[in-house]
Parts: sequence; C-alpha cells; structure tokens
Amino acid sequence: MVLIDQNHQKITEFMKSIFNFKIKFKEKYLVEKLLNNSANGVIYSGFRKSDSMPVVVKQIPKSRISKFENVCGRNIPSEIYFHMTASGAPGVVKALEFFERRTSWVLIMEKPTNSIDLFEFSSQFGALSEGAAKIIFRQVVESCIHLKSRGVFHRDLKDENILLDIKTLETKIIDFGCATDHEDREYTELTGTPEFCCPEYYTVSQYKPESSTIWTLGTFLYVLLFGDIPYENKTDIIRGTRTKYDESKLSPTARDLLQSLLSMRPSKRPTLEGVLNSEWLNGC
Repeated sequence: MVLIDQNHQKITEFMKSIFNFKIKFKEKYLVEKLLNNSANGVIYSGFRKSDSMPVVVKQIPKSRISKFENVCGRNIPSEIYFHMTASGAPGVVKALEFFERRTSWVLIMEKPTNSIDLFEFSSQFGALSEGAAKIIFRQVVESCIHLKSRGVFHRDLKDENILLDIKTLETKIIDFGCATDHEDREYTELTGTPEFCCPEYYTVSQYKPESSTIWTLGTFLYVLLFGDIPYENKTDIIRGTRTKYDESKLSPTARDLLQSLLSMRPSKRPTLEGVLNSEWLNGC
C-alpha cells in the first residue's frame, strides 16, 4: 500500500507540472494520419513540432467519458490518469502529456518503431513456436507485475492492446480505457473484452484483479501458441471446455501452465509471480 501511495503522489506531482491549460495542443503537435477510429476515441500519428519526434495522438470525445479522477482540484478522464500512472513502467507505452479541448481530451503517447499489435501479428503469422511465445509472454507478465505495484488494474489485456516490435520482439501495453485502481477486493463492474474475460465475470458478476488478470494471460498465451482464442463466447468460457486445437502437441510444461492459468476456479490459478517462476518460462 505504501508503494502505491508513493506512486499516486509522484503521478500527482507530475501532472501538476504538465497541467498547463495555457498551452494549446496545436501549438506543440502536428497531426498527420488517421490510424484508428473507434467508440473509445480517434487515434492519429503525428509529431512534436519542437524536435519532430513521432507521437501517437488519441482524441477522446467528452461525450464518451463517464469516469474521472480528481487531480490538483480538476477532474481528468480515468483513462488518462491510469495511463499516466502506468507510464514509465517496463513494457508500457509512455504517455507524454495531455490537453483539454472544448469537446475532447487529447492524450499524447510515444510511437514505438517497427511495431504492430499482436492481433495483427497473429493474423499474419499464426501460432508461434514455444520459444518465441516465451519471449513475448514473459515480458507481458512482468509488465502486469509492474502495473500491480503501481496500483493499476488494466482490465482489458488482450492481443490488440499489446504492441510488438517485430525486430526485437519487445512488447508494450496500450489502451487504459478500462483501467481502475488495483485493490484486493471483489469487483462487480463488467468491462473489458468478452472473449478474454474470466468465467466468474459471467457466473457471479464478481472478480478479483490478480486472478482475473491470470485468466486473461491464459487466453493471451493460448493466442500465442495457437494463433486463436480458446473460447469463442460467454457460453464456452462458462463451460471451460477447450476443443479447438490439439493441446497435446505442446510441451508438458506449456500444457501445465496453460491449464493452471485457465483454471475455472480463481483460487486454483497461480499468482503473477508464480507465473513468472513457472517451469515453462524458466525451462530450456
């Protein structure tokens, strides 16, 4: 709790330093290209005028924002607050600064080079070897541990929200639109991507941060190893039966880890540190 409180204080001080409403977005940045237009916002590529540094610009309409955090006496969108809180953690895309405009909020982020999201990567290349999957999966698990230490519960970890540098295999987590405080309690708000949500999300409408994150990581690992999600819908997740691919082709340690991550009982799933120390991740 002390570490989380210290992180909150640091992010508050950081936000005070950049919360300058006299500086306008257009004075500092130039937008070049539309990258994505979704219900959660519009994403562009662009650059910073002072040094031509490439950036990603996310414009979030005020009409679509329902949750805020109070910082320095002002309410800012929860997505921006939690991304700023997570920024600087290994494996997280850096949030650089933000602006409030008349009808929207604008978040400026770093633009990693040679990167595509893992959904696109899997669509192009399909299942990975266990060796390649280990390199990617380990980084994401480590990033989840760092997010937990900063008091951030992402709640929408999936292949689309993880960027991969196709040259170095370095990963970076994006999109904190569903994020909230990471606390050891039951959550009841249903949010995130349905195919990646844990069974208790649907059966009792309650879930805990770590055990639900572990399930999501299991779904993500399945995507890495088979190029596809293990369950197609809510009914399949509740049943917990996986028949889409032949899991016997995996190594015994990979099967054991996958089975533990996708355990139907939250209490049977490992901790994040347990995953990091698993035999599969640490074996040859």
